[in-house]
Amino acid sequence: MMGENTIRVLLIEDNPGDARLIQETLAEGGNRVFHFTWSPTLAAGFKHLDAESADVILLDLGLPDSAGFATFEKVRARVPQVPVILLTGLDDESLASKAVRGGAQDYLVKGDVGGRLLGRMIRYAIERKRSEETLRESARRLEEAQALGRVGSWEYDLEQKKISWSDETFRLFERDPKLGPPTREEELKFYSPEQLEKLLEYARRAVAEKKDFEYDTAAVLPGRKRIHLSSTLHPISDAQGRVVRLFGTLQDITARKQREQELEAVAAVSAALRGAATRTEMIPIILDQLLTLMDADGIMMALPVPESRDVFVELGRGAWESATGKRISLQSVSAAEILAGGKPFLRNDIRMHTRPLTSDFLGESRSIAGVPLTTQGEHVGLLWVGSRRNLSDHDLQLLIAVSDIAASAVRRATLYEQTEERLRKLDSMRTIDKAITGSVNLGVILSVVVQQAIDQFPSDAASILLLSPGTSMLTYAAGSGFHGREIEGTRLRLGEGPAGRAALDRKTIGGSISPESTARPSIAAEGFAAHYATPLIAKGLIKGVLEVFQRTPRSVDQEWIRFLETLAEQAAIAIDSAQLFERLQRSNIDLAMAYDATIEGWSNALDLRDKETEGHTQRVTDFTINLARSAGILEADLVHVRRGALLHDIGKMAVPDSILHKPGPLTEEEWKIMRRHPTSAFELLSPIAYLRPALDIPYCHHEKWDGSGYPRGLKGGDIPLSARLFAVVDVFDALQSRRPYREPWPKEKILEHIRSEAGSHFDPDAVKAFLAVSST
Repeated sequence: MMGENTIRVLLIEDNPGDARLIQETLAEGGNRVFHFTWSPTLAAGFKHLDAESADVILLDLGLPDSAGFATFEKVRARVPQVPVILLTGLDDESLASKAVRGGAQDYLVKGDVGGRLLGRMIRYAIERKRSEETLRESARRLEEAQALGRVGSWEYDLEQKKISWSDETFRLFERDPKLGPPTREEELKFYSPEQLEKLLEYARRAVAEKKDFEYDTAAVLPGRKRIHLSSTLHPISDAQGRVVRLFGTLQDITARKQREQELEAVAAVSAALRGAATRTEMIPIILDQLLTLMDADGIMMALPVPESRDVFVELGRGAWESATGKRISLQSVSAAEILAGGKPFLRNDIRMHTRPLTSDFLGESRSIAGVPLTTQGEHVGLLWVGSRRNLSDHDLQLLIAVSDIAASAVRRATLYEQTEERLRKLDSMRTIDKAITGSVNLGVILSVVVQQAIDQFPSDAASILLLSPGTSMLTYAAGSGFHGREIEGTRLRLGEGPAGRAALDRKTIGGSISPESTARPSIAAEGFAAHYATPLIAKGLIKGVLEVFQRTPRSVDQEWIRFLETLAEQAAIAIDSAQLFERLQRSNIDLAMAYDATIEGWSNALDLRDKETEGHTQRVTDFTINLARSAGILEADLVHVRRGALLHDIGKMAVPDSILHKPGPLTEEEWKIMRRHPTSAFELLSPIAYLRPALDIPYCHHEKWDGSGYPRGLKGGDIPLSARLFAVVDVFDALQSRRPYREPWPKEKILEHIRSEAGSHFDPDAVKAFLAVSST
C-alpha cells in the first residue's frame, strides 16, 4: 500500500544489472518511499502506464524496440505531464543533453548512479513538476479574480474641460476621496510622458472617430509604487451627434500583470539558458535577463565568504559591474544568514539603515533585494538586485521565481564543469604517463610536467627544483611562464623558504606570497601574489619540489591541492625513472669502455709476445674500420668489426713460442698447429656473450674466396663480409712488414699481388673496395 509520500518510479531499461543497481540505490534511504517498477522495453513501459500512472520515468535511450532521441519523443508524446530523467552512457551524453533541451527534466550517466544523487534528482523533478502545476493553478485563480477586481471610472466634459472621478478611482490611485480630485499637476505625475501622449492620442481619436478604445497602461503612485491598469475610453455624443464627454473605466490588473511578468521572466531566462553549457556562459545570461525584467540598476551573483558576513562577487552587471571579483562587507545585511535560513531579503531606503554598504557598491541604488540560490538542498550562491526606485514584494517574487531556475541551471553547469575539469586532470595524468613511457630524457619529462602544472592548475608559472645527490641543496631544473631568467639561478637548502620546508616536511605549503618568499630575487622580480610548493617523493626518497605561482590570486580549494600533489607524485615517478635510466646508461657505457680496454690489453699482450708483428694489430684495425665503413657496414656493427680486428690473432695464444718465433719455414706438423689458431680463437671467445658478434674476423679471416682456406674451408659469400674485408687488409700489412725470413715488399708489388688473388684468395668486391680506400 502506497502512502501520500510514496514516489512511483517507472524504469524503462533493458539491462537487468543496471535495473538492479538503480533499485538498490533508491532503496538506500530518504524521507520518502520509492515504489519501483521495471520494464525492459518501451512497449512494456507503455502497457504499465495504461494500467497505472507514474510520478517520474527513468528512461534508457537505447532499448530493444526503440533507440535514440526518438525514444524520448515517444514517451513525451504519450505522457507529457510526467517528468522524464534520461539514463545514458558517456558516448551518448550529447544526445541526452539534446533531449534535456527538448523537455527532459535531467539526465544521468550510468557510471554515476550511486549514493543519493539519483534520489535527489527524482525528488527535484517531482518538486519542479508540482511547482509548475501550482503556478498554473495560481494563474487560473488570478484570472478568475480579475473578473471581480476593482473597477473605477471617470468622466471628462469637453466643453467645461473638467474631469470627475468615482470614489473607486480615487482608491485605485491611493487617494482619499475626501481630499477631492487631484490637481492637473498631480494627475500628470501618474503617467510617463510616453503614456500620457498615448492616452491623449486615444482621446483625440475617440472624439474624431466616435468609437471606443481599449488599452493597457501603467501609473506611478505616490511613493514610487507602480500599478497596471486596463482602460476603456467611450465617447458620449449629444442630440446633434457632437461628442461632448468622454467616459472611461479603469481596472487594476497589477496582480495579473505581475504574474504574467513572472511567467515571462521564467520563460525568458529558460529560453536564454538553453544555449549555455558552462557557468561562465549562464551567469551573465541570468543577470542580464533579470536586470531587464526588473528594470533594476544593478545586479550581482555572490558567494558568501565562510565565517564572515561578507560576500565575494562572482559577477556584477549594470551599475554593479565594477563589483565583480570584490569582497564586500554586508554586516547588518547578513548574506551568510540569508543563505543558511534560505529566506529572501528586501529593504528600501537602504542608505538610512545599512551604513556599511558604501556608495562605491550601491551607486545610486536606494533599495536592495536578495535571495539564496538553492537546489536539492544545496546552496550555490546568492542573487542581489539594487534599484533607485523602491522595490516591491512583486519584485521580490519575480526574483524568487527566476532564482529557482537559475539555481538549477548553475548547479548543472557547475557539475558539468567539474566533470570537464576531472577529465582534463585525467588527460593531464595521461600526458605525463606518455612522457614517462615515451622518453628517457629527464629534460623532456620535466618540461611536460611543468607545462601540465600551468595548464591544469590555476597558475601563471611553474618550476621544478631537484635535490642534488649527496647534498641538501635544491637546484632549478625546469620552468615555464617566467618573464625573466632569475629563476634559473635558484639554489635553496632543505628547510629554506616555503619550497625548502615543503621538501623537508614532506607536505604541500602555499598561499599568499610571504616576506620570506619575496626574499628570493626570482620571485620578487616576477611580481607573484601566491605560491604553492609540493614535494616530489618517489620510493620514500625526496627528489625535489614542484612549485606553482600566481600573479593574480585565484581560488584554490582542497581538490586543487590534491590534484597538484597527484601531479607531483607522477612527476616524482618520472624523475626517478629517468635518473635510474641515466645511471644504468652510464653504467653500460662504463662497462663497454672496460670491455674495450680489456680487448685492447689482450691485443697489446699479443703484440708484445710477437715482437716481429708489433703495431700490426692497431694498423689493420684502423684500416679495416675505414674499409668496412666504405663497404656499407652499419655504424652500429662497426664496434664488433673493431673488436674482431683487435682480437684476430687471439688464437695464437695457444701456439707454442717455438713455433710462433721460429725464424725459418714451419714443418707440416707445425703448420697444423699454426692453422688451429682460428679455432682456438672461437673456443676462447664464444663463451663470452658480448664478444660473440665479433667472432667473424678471428674465426674466418684465413678462409679464402675459392674455398681453399681454413679452418672450415668456407667459400664465396659464405664467408662473413667483415672477414673478407679484413683478409685483404691483413695480407697487405703483413707483406709490407719486415719478417726474419724476408724483407718488406714495395707497395706496388703488394697491390699487384692482391689484384692477382682476386677471385681466388680474396673476394673481388673486397679487393675493389680496398684499392679504392688505399688510393685515397
